Amino acid sequence: MTVLDNDKAAYTSREDEVDEEAQLLNEDYEQLELTSPGTGPDTASRHPPDQPSHRRRPSARSFFPRHRAPRWLAWLYGPDPPRIQSLRPWLPSVQELPVRALHAALPRSWHRTVLFALFLVAWSVSLAGPALLSRTPSGGGAVEVRHLSCDDSLWRPGNECGLEGVNCHPFANASFAFRCPRGCTGAKTVHSQHFVGTQEIEGEVLPPVVGGGSGSPFRGDSSICRAAIHAGVVDDQGGMRSSACGVVNLVGEYYQYFSSSANGVSSMGFGSHFPVSFKVAKADDGLRCVDGRWMSIPATVFLSMLLALFTTSPAVFFFTVFLGLFAQVSLLDAPLPSAPMALYIERLIPALLVALLIYHTCIRRTLSPPASASGPASRPATTNLTKLLLWLFPAWLSAFATHIAPYFLTDDSPARRVPTPVIAGLSVLLFIVLLTLQARTFYLESRLPDYLVFYAAVCLVLAILATPIPSLHVRPAHHTLAVLLLPVSAAHTGASMILQGLLTGVFVHGAATRGFGPGKVLVPITWFNAGLKNAGPYDGSSYGDPAAGITSEIPLPDLVPPLVERLSKGDWTEDPSTFVEGGLKLWLGWRPLKNPDVEFEVEDGKSGTRRKEKIAGVSVLINDVEMFRGWFSEKPLQDQVFRYPRRPPGEQVHMDEFFRFSFVTESGRALRYTEAGTWFANGTFSQGEGYW
Repeated sequence: MTVLDNDKAAYTSREDEVDEEAQLLNEDYEQLELTSPGTGPDTASRHPPDQPSHRRRPSARSFFPRHRAPRWLAWLYGPDPPRIQSLRPWLPSVQELPVRALHAALPRSWHRTVLFALFLVAWSVSLAGPALLSRTPSGGGAVEVRHLSCDDSLWRPGNECGLEGVNCHPFANASFAFRCPRGCTGAKTVHSQHFVGTQEIEGEVLPPVVGGGSGSPFRGDSSICRAAIHAGVVDDQGGMRSSACGVVNLVGEYYQYFSSSANGVSSMGFGSHFPVSFKVAKADDGLRCVDGRWMSIPATVFLSMLLALFTTSPAVFFFTVFLGLFAQVSLLDAPLPSAPMALYIERLIPALLVALLIYHTCIRRTLSPPASASGPASRPATTNLTKLLLWLFPAWLSAFATHIAPYFLTDDSPARRVPTPVIAGLSVLLFIVLLTLQARTFYLESRLPDYLVFYAAVCLVLAILATPIPSLHVRPAHHTLAVLLLPVSAAHTGASMILQGLLTGVFVHGAATRGFGPGKVLVPITWFNAGLKNAGPYDGSSYGDPAAGITSEIPLPDLVPPLVERLSKGDWTEDPSTFVEGGLKLWLGWRPLKNPDVEFEVEDGKSGTRRKEKIAGVSVLINDVEMFRGWFSEKPLQDQVFRYPRRPPGEQVHMDEFFRFSFVTESGRALRYTEAGTWFANGTFSQGEGYW
């Protein structure tokens, strides 16, 4: 054998070692060869001088090979040959200890399989067990404690409670225990079509509280937690405190709600009747009000830490952590006693399919352990502690942040005093730094052109979806955006682990709370009624785009002058001396709708899907409760008549009543209600200002 043959044999053996290292890293999609044993992680594998360039074997395919690129773009391909980046573990001998100890104690694979099965059972019990504590004994029975958010109420906005509130029963003779979170005094939420008499509550505001002053109960659409704080039943600290619990007692219809301010909460007044009211009281000693959801967080954190330290398989680690975090976030968002498992499964299946895709494209590359001089038989875990600190901790942070932050940030906490723009600016800066480091990594590994083309295509698609066309006026949901950005983290570096952990947590949080099915991936840029507050009365003119059959302006019902009829007891007589008042009756009618074929986009509240529907009827709210719904299929709009009686004096306390009108679509969804017209206690009807 010649010297040249010996050199070729040595080089062939060297290539076999490189292939073995590539298998350990699961890097079968690298663009060029990995570093050879004994060289630094940033050093490229060098070919012998006599090795022909055409015999170099790339380990992955590039969509845009270097030799086909024009000269002015050649700099994007980085160094030639590329320098594959690899994470340098901290104290590898220390990080290997847990796995070596596990293999020494359980040398057979089936032993470790049984241990892993027991581990999964323990994790499942830690999640389901604390949720069962939400059912606690009280008075010899089982009472479910409802875990409320700051804006939860007994009444839904607009006409979602149905005619005369049929979908929001019961109105009286019912009670339940509840628990409130921390920070409801100043927590703002987005409201749409929330009315209190002549007032309209819309936008990002504090959840309203109506009544509670001068001994009056609270109106049914009041925020329960803020009403309880106002009444002094619970405090604003929430969390695990027993003072976060109370009992709601439904007392039915009430006729006067007085405003007041107490305990940092101001309530509104309402001088008319409403079908459902409630009072709040402290929970009795027999009710052990426990928020069991939060007890499972320490177990989830501890068990995921054990998994990170004792496993070397990226698939086992990722999918187990994914399922555990998904279940934990679902539990925090809606406790198991009140959330059907069907909803959990409905959200989990599509999310699991997406998780499988992102694992094979980017997760596996980052979480694979690097090669070790001790050989593959020893199963080294040289990045397990690194994986715990740089990947798992950011995943916890982004998955749990929105749920646990209100429970640990008090009003006097320094974090509360940091302005929101500062926090947002620091977050954006961190993200820019991570993206810059990833761009450098892809440049050194000659992968930058492929990523630039991929994200150029993504931006083009998003730009098309963000066009002013109503059916496409959407943007990706936050967990969809996280999935689109995850390919940027497909590298074996510390910055990749941090970025990937953060994005994975955002993905898990969004998929568990919102879902990853149809209608949840893309969300409208503007909410259904956003930007339509100034829509005026329909004047018969065309609106929207008739060719497209879609409109961006919502018409309002055009009311004809109402008629107030005075009733008598007995037969009608023209002699005033013989007239005995029998009450009043209000007659309402509308002018015809000139273009009933225009379609509007409505969102299904359950599935989140958006569909186009035509105007199909008219709705009337009286004191913010739907009292009439007329369908055009039964009678044209101009023939619709709504009669509303008022009983005679002595039988009913007369007070002002407030009327609003809206068109409804085929599914019964109200488009937008008019401003309030008032039927005064003296019998006169005012159509009001503005729209009227």
